[in-house]
Amino acid sequence: MIQGDWEVFTEDMFDSGRAGTLLEEIMESQWDDDSGLPPVRAHDLYLRKVKKWYHDTLDDTWEEFSQQVKEDPNCELLFRGDVDFHDFLIHEEILGNRTERVPAGTIFYRARLGYIRGTDNNHCPFSGSAIGPPPPDKARAGRANVEGQVVLYCADQKETAVAEVRPARGEYVSVAELHTQRELEIADLRSRQLIIGRYR
Repeated sequence: MIQGDWEVFTEDMFDSGRAGTLLEEIMESQWDDDSGLPPVRAHDLYLRKVKKWYHDTLDDTWEEFSQQVKEDPNCELLFRGDVDFHDFLIHEEILGNRTERVPAGTIFYRARLGYIRGTDNNHCPFSGSAIGPPPPDKARAGRANVEGQVVLYCADQKETAVAEVRPARGEYVSVAELHTQRELEIADLRSRQLIIGRYR
C-alpha cells in the first residue's frame, strides 16, 4: 500500500524484496517498546481507512468485525463503518494472500451426534445425506451462516470434527470421511491455524 500510494522505493528495490526490510528499519528507528504497540511488519496485512494507512493487522480487524456480527447478525456488513465486506473478501491484497489450494482427493471429516439403530439393535453410523448439511428449515445459525442458510461444516482432522459436536462422555458419534472431487480454494479468515472453506 505504501509503494502503491506514494512510490517511496525504486522499482528495483521493491522488486528485489529489500524494500520491506528498509521500511521496518525506518519504522523501528522511532518505535518505543514501552508504547504497548507492536512494531510495524512490512509483510503483515493491513487495511486502508478513508485512504489513511493505519497499523491494524488483518486478524485485529476480523476479530472486531466478528464481534459486531455476533452482537447483531442483521447488521450491514461493513468493516470499521466504511469497508464493504464483499470488497474486503475479494480484495487481492487480502484474499489473495489468505488463500490456499486443496488438491482433489483431500480428506475432510464431518461428525454428528448419535447413530441409526439398525436391525438386531446394531449401531449403524449416519451416512449420506443423514450426515451432510442440514436442510434449510433445520439449519441453525453458526460461525459462517445465519439461521436457515445451509453450510457444511467439516474439519481436516477426525478429532477436531468430533470435538466440535461436543459429545458427552460415552456418547456415540458418527464420523464421515469427505473426499474432495476437485481442487478447492479455501480462504483463511482468522489465522493460519483456522481455515474456513467454500466449495467452488
